[in-house]
Amino acid sequence: MKTKLLSLFVAAAALGSNALALTSGDPVEIDAVNRGRKVQGDVPKAWEPGKVYVLECWATWCGPCVAAIPHVDGLYDKYKDKGLRVIGMNVWEDDKGTVEKFVKGKGEGMSYPVVFTGDKGSAFSKKWLIPAKATGIPFAFVVKDGKLLFTTHPANLNDQMIEGLLAGGAKQDEIVKSMSAKKE
Repeated sequence: MKTKLLSLFVAAAALGSNALALTSGDPVEIDAVNRGRKVQGDVPKAWEPGKVYVLECWATWCGPCVAAIPHVDGLYDKYKDKGLRVIGMNVWEDDKGTVEKFVKGKGEGMSYPVVFTGDKGSAFSKKWLIPAKATGIPFAFVVKDGKLLFTTHPANLNDQMIEGLLAGGAKQDEIVKSMSAKKE
């Protein structure tokens, strides 16, 4: 009896952990993004059809995150009028004031909207980072039409990739397949 109960418990736990997994093609809700506190810029209340969203997860104390910001800002500046939306998701940080000072100091070097989510217990962590098995930052979610396309290090994003995702169709499918294969 104990063996059967243990087996049942292990199976239920495995099912539960898979149910929480966030993978390519899954629908994602923007509510947890909006539950964070705005540092700069405006975040939409709903996903805009056809727009490509990069949710760049970072923190002020993370050297690689800070190093990736100019790259992400360059992509944003180049493609924002063509449909790229970037939202800087400040995660795993305790003090919003530190984040505000940092973002203000970056000026035009961080021109996209920024949201402060707080510590690892935030709604964003629970709905996005934990299900995506994000154990470190920098980390980027790429979303289009309310679905997760893939996750990656923000430095992996490039012009060809952004242009293909904005174009949609076969180009987008090829990029998503390629990025998803890298995760396996």
